Amino acid sequence: MAALMTAAALLTIGSLHVDVAWGQTKGERQEHSLSRLVHRFTFDEPDNLYNIPKFWVQFPARDHVDPEFPRYAEGFFDSDIGCDEPPSFYLHPKGRSVAFRYIGPNTRIKPGDYLVAGRIRPDRLRYARATISAYYLDWENEVIEGTQRFGRLIGPTDIADSWQEVRVHLPVAPPNAHFVGITCWVVQQDVWMEGIKPHRYISLRDIDGGAWFDDLVVLALPRAILESAHPGNIVERPHAVQLLATVADDDASGLEAVLTVNDQDGVEVFNSDVSVRTFDDEEPDRFSLRNLGPGLYTALMDISSLGEPILRRRLTFAVLGKSQRPRGAVVRQMGVIVTQVRDDQVADQLALVDALGVGAAKLPLWTGDPARPGYEKHRNALHNILDEMVKQRISVTGIFSGPPTDLIRSAGEHARSLLDILSDDPQGWQGLLRSIVAPYASIFHSWQLGRDGDLVFINDDRVPKAFEAVRLELQSMMTVPSMTAVAAASRLPESTALPAQNYSVDLPDDIRPDYIVDHLSPYKSLPYNHIWVSVDAPDTRGFSTSAVLADWAIKVIRTRWTGVETVFVPQLWHTRDILDRALTEPTRSYLVLRTIIDAIGDRPPAYEFNIGKTAKALAFADDRDATVVLWDPAAPAEGRSCAIQLGSASSAIDLCGRSVPLTRTPDGRHELLLSPEPIFVMGVEPWIIAFRSGLRLTPNRINFSYELRSHTLSVANPHRLPISGSIVLTPPVNWELEPRRFRFSLYPNEIQAFDIRLRHPNNEDAGIKTLHAAIELQGQKTYNFDTAVELELGLSDVDVWGYAVTDGDDLLVRHGVTSRAQEVLAFRTFAMYPGRSRQYRVINELLPGQTLTIEYRFHNVQHVSGKNIRLSLQEINGPRMHNLRIVVP
Repeated sequence: MAALMTAAALLTIGSLHVDVAWGQTKGERQEHSLSRLVHRFTFDEPDNLYNIPKFWVQFPARDHVDPEFPRYAEGFFDSDIGCDEPPSFYLHPKGRSVAFRYIGPNTRIKPGDYLVAGRIRPDRLRYARATISAYYLDWENEVIEGTQRFGRLIGPTDIADSWQEVRVHLPVAPPNAHFVGITCWVVQQDVWMEGIKPHRYISLRDIDGGAWFDDLVVLALPRAILESAHPGNIVERPHAVQLLATVADDDASGLEAVLTVNDQDGVEVFNSDVSVRTFDDEEPDRFSLRNLGPGLYTALMDISSLGEPILRRRLTFAVLGKSQRPRGAVVRQMGVIVTQVRDDQVADQLALVDALGVGAAKLPLWTGDPARPGYEKHRNALHNILDEMVKQRISVTGIFSGPPTDLIRSAGEHARSLLDILSDDPQGWQGLLRSIVAPYASIFHSWQLGRDGDLVFINDDRVPKAFEAVRLELQSMMTVPSMTAVAAASRLPESTALPAQNYSVDLPDDIRPDYIVDHLSPYKSLPYNHIWVSVDAPDTRGFSTSAVLADWAIKVIRTRWTGVETVFVPQLWHTRDILDRALTEPTRSYLVLRTIIDAIGDRPPAYEFNIGKTAKALAFADDRDATVVLWDPAAPAEGRSCAIQLGSASSAIDLCGRSVPLTRTPDGRHELLLSPEPIFVMGVEPWIIAFRSGLRLTPNRINFSYELRSHTLSVANPHRLPISGSIVLTPPVNWELEPRRFRFSLYPNEIQAFDIRLRHPNNEDAGIKTLHAAIELQGQKTYNFDTAVELELGLSDVDVWGYAVTDGDDLLVRHGVTSRAQEVLAFRTFAMYPGRSRQYRVINELLPGQTLTIEYRFHNVQHVSGKNIRLSLQEINGPRMHNLRIVVP
């Protein structure tokens, strides 16, 4: 019983929608001949002389003894409590578990689907749970194997003293089904708790609690199937989407069905009636949708009886933009982690992987999950998916993330971890390892110990020993086994190298995109053959889906930008069991990943630059062309207009692969609407990006000074043809610049340098400063650029920072300095707050490597948020100074 409950107790019927008229009282209900009602249990039986409802018997049968379901646990009528009105059926487990099942004649059925729904009111349940189950019975009232389904568990998380609705959907009655069986349950923790019990587990029980059951109904549902004709429920433009809708019943009278398709923004794009047929004429209606743009779509088939909704089927499918890659080409720098391999999923998963175009994949071998079927059960599935991946030239890694399923089940509640097993006598696991490795030794590229991001395989001192034991075993089956270790980018790598050839580094959610390079740099220098990175799937719960996907897309792109060999992402599709089949559906993040892979391809990272004050760009380029990724993290949701020279580029797409219009300004630059969501501009000439990035100012970091400073402006020609043109520089406000206009003429690969002089005003603040450069370039045609040349104003040997906080009615300002000089320094400092006198301090000795913090306090200030504070350093017996402006938060 426990195994049956754990396998099915949390079954969810997300595709089902049923309205039952709960509002009427028991005496007021009038059933119509076409209302789909098979039977209703009201437990109102005034002529029943017994204390339990008619045809209900206690589980198990009297000739069986089950200590978990003792005979002293009981069920009885409660004449004082009911859902609409009394009575109800109360189950009292008395410290154990109790169940009653219906064996009467009133649930006789015909072929089709059925819904069992009821109301449960928990009574002082803390550890026990209440639910109902439904199943099909044969003519002898025996349960037909594999048909039992459970409703959701009712317990302490539900509202006290309230009736909770529970539904169980029974799909496709088998030919030998004659009745629907129902069981009401109140079970203790030992029965309902899912999975293997932990070591030294203590069972907690409810002694006094129970549950009321009332208003159970059995409804006959039509057979309803909604599916697409495309594996994985994906279709690439310009192919049409083919939807198949089937609605059938033995009596179609009073039934209506409507198919609606909505886009990812909830806008309806298609609506049509669906034919309702009898089982003798059960043919699907076929719908061809030809004009859908790239995106994620939801198809809903709503079925009603006599105008009342009784059933809904839902299907999610994706329309992909036309691929930019050559057919059959894969991108080695991107990979996918398949989390489960099942016989009924192979075709769908292969279609989804193929459409992504990834060149690497990870497949689960040992999962450590007792609820999942073991390797032996899905040997054919693994063989089939591996065979196809090899044909697609995908490099495959096998993952051992937990103990073998068979080993867990045999160990029962004393199951051990994978590290426990691998650290023990190898004879206990050698045979299980060989059964997987031996048949596929030449197919798997590598063997990974530990799930990506698993901290157990990062921190445990037994990991090196486990790796060595597995390596020795693998060496008996192959010449040079390739093993992969796992790590987390949030931690520095260990100084002791593991006996592995590859490293798979997990990138946690809390690492922001701008800091990815810093976190991955220590791993890229390690002496391993391959460094991979795994990026977690986006979590959109409770957040704006678009904002989360935009942030996640930038994270994937930034990780790809670091130049690691392969970026892995967990599978971005989910599978749910519906009727008698598994339904695999893509998510919106699948579309995003497919767009990234398709747009960037295998092009290496080339250039990074800013556009204006806040917009950013990353260019991936090879010898043929470049793809430029552009976004503006500070732009409003509706976007901000931006003009940029992208050469002859004529196409751009958004994250879902939808076309973005490309217009030009009068001087020939591209005009784009940038937002926090990145867009991809393809077909850009690489030399244009290289020319823009090759405009440099030397030196580009200067100290504060009152004098004119000499700099060199360099211009390079990365084009294969000669170019010429002019540059007009515009300095920041109140800066002096001589000269401002230049003309250049360059042969291929030639560099030309121009001398300029700059002087900043005395009150200029430290930080990055921008010189605006307007460039007109003549090559095969005229190109106009509007770009920026940056330099940093500060102190070369002193780091300076500041911040302000409120302290009651006072404003507290801290001004920090750290010396990187080789000699002792001295400064006079001051802080200036609007409307108040300056406050001065003196740093008499700032030693090499020393950090000092100066504190200022402004008394009785109000409305300080957003105010500017100026912090200044003036070198004593020296010409240098430093100005810093901070804003009060």
